[in-house]
Amino acid sequence: TLSDRYIADRKQPDKSIDLVDEACSRLRLEQESKPEIIWKIERDLLTKQIELTALSNEEDDAKSVTRKRHVEEEIDLLQEELKELNAIWQAEKDELGKAKRLQGELDVARRELKIARDKSDFGRAGELLHSTIPRLERELSVLEEEKPDDKQKKAKSHGHGKMLADSV
Repeated sequence: TLSDRYIADRKQPDKSIDLVDEACSRLRLEQESKPEIIWKIERDLLTKQIELTALSNEEDDAKSVTRKRHVEEEIDLLQEELKELNAIWQAEKDELGKAKRLQGELDVARRELKIARDKSDFGRAGELLHSTIPRLERELSVLEEEKPDDKQKKAKSHGHGKMLADSV
């Protein structure tokens, strides 16, 4: 297996833990970093802006003016695409953040339920068990089942798909 090949100095279960840790670290970095497609468009945009500046310094012959107009159009298109992709990326980050927040609240509520049961605080335990926890679970399941919004559909139509991975 690949784990035998790349992690030769460890045995099970340490090897499995290392693999899961690496996968989760990679996922976390991917979630917190700017998507590659956005980096690429930003680099292309910068290149075009440099080219436009160079063309502005040239004499205004017909070829230069035509090329300058063409570069300006390309810059406008790149800026529009970058704006759309940044909006999609931000929406995905917000959705992922909301899911993390809900999961955190759910974990806290479950711990509080255990504490309330241990202390025989049945009023609090009942509230958590029959109100708070089911509400958080519903919100989390609704969030996970939501269909892609128009921006994500548009991203998919441009061939970009989902920008942030949310599972290993």
